[in-house]
Amino acid sequence: MEEEFELKLNSIEISPNDCEITKPLNIKMKFKMNKTLKEATWEGQYILDMTHQRHVKHLGVTKNIQYEKDKEYEFEFAVDTIDVEGLHKILLRNMGLLVLTLSEGKEMVFKVSCVTTTEQKGEKYIRHILNPLEE
Repeated sequence: MEEEFELKLNSIEISPNDCEITKPLNIKMKFKMNKTLKEATWEGQYILDMTHQRHVKHLGVTKNIQYEKDKEYEFEFAVDTIDVEGLHKILLRNMGLLVLTLSEGKEMVFKVSCVTTTEQKGEKYIRHILNPLEE
């Protein structure tokens, strides 16, 4: 029987944080996994929900990466901006989810979800991304 895939997330660094929602975003993660992945990709999404509405902002997908089992890796996902152009202001004030999905080919194998909050200060929307490894 094949062993179930496991990824041990050792650290996550999110920067900048507590800044305007549209500012650049950089996420660094250290992890180890119990299987080799030959054609792995990470996809980033920013998801905002409201009753009967879900908006998914695609942040990007990496090129194929090969990961060897039982080896520690450091991975960085960065975007120049989170584009919220055209989204309703009420939607921007709701809780959101920043999701990084690891896939092998077309199969999703692991997901990192970070809850986000946004506070309106004047005309600006300030994002705060919660680190799922911190209590």
